[in-house]
Amino acid sequence: MRVVRRRDIHIIGGLRRAAARVSVPSILPISPPADFDRAVFDRLITDIGSDTAFEALALFLTETGQQLRRMDEMLAAGDRPRLKRDAHSLKSAAATLGFAGLSAAAKAFEAVAESLAASELRGLLSVLNRRFSDASRAAPQPPHDNDAARS
Repeated sequence: MRVVRRRDIHIIGGLRRAAARVSVPSILPISPPADFDRAVFDRLITDIGSDTAFEALALFLTETGQQLRRMDEMLAAGDRPRLKRDAHSLKSAAATLGFAGLSAAAKAFEAVAESLAASELRGLLSVLNRRFSDASRAAPQPPHDNDAARS
């Protein structure tokens, strides 16, 4: 993957807005991945079943909002090790469900969680929040059970 250097930032989407406000670390991808990769989610459905995959998705969407609020509190408290662990957890969960853009932003955050200034991390946390909003909008809806509707 081609990466951005501070001296030649050309970032798109949500990353561009954050880059205008903070010094963006050199590990952010130039072109963030799509918000949702349906093929990844379809493989998950194949592996664990539709009901379980959609339950995992619903839990992820609920808990990630809470996790991002906790990360904001951790940043304010200066708890860098926990920030890094939460970013790692978010990166993995997002990737498993097909949210490549959110996973990439979490990976970038994890890489610099213990080294960047708080103001720069706040900008990256802002990117994480926007990518989560994008992911939430892109999330698939569970199929409707037509048999249950007819009963």
